[in-house]
Amino acid sequence: MIKSISSFRIYFLVCIITFFYASCNKDSNSGNNNIVNGIIIKESVDGCTYLIKLEDDKLLEPTNLSSFNVTLKDGQLVKFSYKINTTNGSICMMGQIVDLTYIADR
Repeated sequence: MIKSISSFRIYFLVCIITFFYASCNKDSNSGNNNIVNGIIIKESVDGCTYLIKLEDDKLLEPTNLSSFNVTLKDGQLVKFSYKINTTNGSICMMGQIVDLTYIADR
């Protein structure tokens, strides 16, 4: 009886440690937290507001651009970092949906 209680405690402790380790916030963007350069694009298509165009012409749809103090005008050069957002859909559907982690005027 005592041996089975000790085994249960060890098993329970291993499960708890595994749960906390697995629930840690991990970066899934493999490098997208680096600061990159882009240009703010004012898009007039229904459902779109501002997009960010990368140097390789890829478009990003930031979900939280208004949360930052940055100049919002067409053609504004910016430097920023982001994480890819895989949980939200897009009405605009013109670029990759991202959450900005940093943005500033260049």
